Amino acid sequence: MARNLFESIEPKEDIVSLINYLCELIAARNDFIIPKELRKQAMLYAITHYKKHTDAYTVKVNGVDPYKIFSWVGLYFYDESLKKYGTDVADAFLKTTILAMNRSLWEEGKQLPPLYLKKIYKMVKSDFNGKASIGIGKNGLYLAFRSASLCEIRSTSYEILESTELED
Repeated sequence: MARNLFESIEPKEDIVSLINYLCELIAARNDFIIPKELRKQAMLYAITHYKKHTDAYTVKVNGVDPYKIFSWVGLYFYDESLKKYGTDVADAFLKTTILAMNRSLWEEGKQLPPLYLKKIYKMVKSDFNGKASIGIGKNGLYLAFRSASLCEIRSTSYEILESTELED
């Protein structure tokens, strides 16, 4: 079933490239290699969720949205790593995901201020700490960055952050 979903979302190479980019960034920043099986599971999850999302919102897919892939796969990695590797590894994955999304904004000539990146980090963590009522979830994470990508202006007063700057 997932294979058919994979074939229905084009260009599928973009999904693979985005997931690989996120995994490489996680490895480079955190000295942790995402196991091949976890990458595969994340890809199937992203494709399945992408299909559910497009069906639920009658979205016509013209390409792969990096903010969707980063948020959905990043939070998949976060959730799985909480179970398998513990909070420190999971937090590092989440920070790297948020920074990858902000870097995508940066490449578009935009970015979110550091204060908001820190708030987003805390709000996403709330979803996994039994405080979902004050969290934003994977779709809220996506929407925060996608909305910012649609804005017209860029603030030049902020530097791109590194993962160590997203501390609690």
